[in-house]
This record gives sequence, C-alpha cells and structure tokens, in this order.
Amino acid sequence: MRFQPLEPRLPGGQDPNTCFSAKQAAAVAKIYAGPKNPRTREQIYPGLLPGAESGAGGWPAWITGAAPGGALLDFFATQYFKFFVFQDPAYNLFTFDFDRDLAFNDASIGRYINAINPDLRPLKHRGAKILHYHGWNDPRSAR
Repeated sequence: MRFQPLEPRLPGGQDPNTCFSAKQAAAVAKIYAGPKNPRTREQIYPGLLPGAESGAGGWPAWITGAAPGGALLDFFATQYFKFFVFQDPAYNLFTFDFDRDLAFNDASIGRYINAINPDLRPLKHRGAKILHYHGWNDPRSAR
C-alpha cells in the first residue's frame, strides 16, 4: 500500500496529537510531489521518496530545519541561485519567479548540470563508460 498523507487514518486508541493535521498532511503531500510551476503546473523536479523523514540526515535537517530558514535545502538553494545562477549576493530566494528565474537558470547553469538529453549514443561511440550513483533515500543510510 502506498502512503497517502492526505488520507490520514487514526487507528483506534491512538493519540490524535500523533497524526497529521489537514494542513500538515497537505504540506507532506507537496514535498512528496515535488515542485511544480504554480502557473503552468509543469513538474520542475521530482519529489522526495517516502522513508527518510526521520534520522540524523532526514527532514529535520533538510526540509523543516530547527528554525524558519534553517533547513539545509533552503541554505543550498539560496546559495545556488545567489552565486551560481544570478551571481548576485543580494538575490532573495523568496522572489523566485517560476517562469523567469527558472528559464534563466536553464539557459545559464542548467545547460551544464541538467541531465535532460537521454541520448547516450555519442558517449557509447567514444567508448566511454558511466559510473553512476545516486542515493534516492540518502538520509535513510545515515542511520
């Protein structure tokens, strides 16, 4: 059965304070769904996989942070856009425009770091090999 945060079920006898509120469930669903352009609904990046919410490298460090603006995801996103994309230390991530800023990112840094062309034939013709690792659930391995 796939976890559905928007369909909270409270087993008999369970403390209601240990379950998601409707707003919390909606926030969790958005995190799992990944970012989408609010105007076009286009998927920008895949969401997080369920299973790495707790633990030393889980959501408390990366997603929620100890305080507002204290999450590592916020820190890395802010630094990326300030110094790589816009080269402007005053850039404010809260002004991010999903159309303008994402297009600028894709045209500048994105052309070097986005893996959007699935055609690996040129690589094969050169005789190259790919060594690839990606931790789909990295925080889980921190336990």
